[in-house]
Amino acid sequence: MRDLASRVISCRRNSFARAGRRGFSLAEVVITVLVMAIIMGAVMTVMSLFFSNFQFVSSRVSARQRAEMVLSVLAKPIQHAGLGMPVTSDDFQAAFDQVYTPEFTPQDYPSALYVIGSGELRLAFGEPTGLSVLLPEDIQAGSGSTIQIRLNGAPEGIVPGDWVVFPTGVSPLVVRSVSGNDMTLENRGGPTGISRLDELHMVKFFRAYCEDGVLHAVDPRPGSGGGITVEGIHDLSVVFSKDIRVIRVSIVGRGKEGSREDFEKIEASWRVKNL
Repeated sequence: MRDLASRVISCRRNSFARAGRRGFSLAEVVITVLVMAIIMGAVMTVMSLFFSNFQFVSSRVSARQRAEMVLSVLAKPIQHAGLGMPVTSDDFQAAFDQVYTPEFTPQDYPSALYVIGSGELRLAFGEPTGLSVLLPEDIQAGSGSTIQIRLNGAPEGIVPGDWVVFPTGVSPLVVRSVSGNDMTLENRGGPTGISRLDELHMVKFFRAYCEDGVLHAVDPRPGSGGGITVEGIHDLSVVFSKDIRVIRVSIVGRGKEGSREDFEKIEASWRVKNL
């Protein structure tokens, strides 16, 4: 009997305990939902600002990096433009008479540095080979003369028909033969000199222009290869001041990240000391 009475009392206590419990009210539910909505809205706003700022920074950095890449492509050709070459157009064309072809004419390259409409740069420059003249001693080469030189190494990549220059000279020389460290050159321009230990430079022709958002830097001579391209370039502007021999280059790079697009403009100037 006592066990039965204890069970009855326990059941009544549990019933009262359950009766004392109650669920969430509608007001509590609404407040909870509103608080969660506010928190989620704040989180979404922060995330949106983060991604927007990321796109802004990324597109600006990309635009500037592309413009700087173009500057690095242009720097060496500009700094070595006209090295060991005639300054005047008539002398330049006379010295390079054998390099011109129907596809590569004197009108295309009338001088060592030629700007077309401020949007295209054409020039001839000397690329260092790292090789120096050992023998003979100082040389004086007249127009049309053939000379023999010996270098301190084999001129790799230079073959008959290529053109070379020396910093102490004033005329390009066409390569007639290459045998080990020995090279035979012919002077097609005016009288020029070569000093002992003078460094050999290979003549390169260069054309830089922007088309359809791509910067093209190529050697325009037939069979010279595809050159270098840099995408994301909105504009290229070149101005050469002959009186002070300074060339000014302006490049506008374009960066795109998601829906955001930015443009960065950088400028550089070089004194063309060889002209």
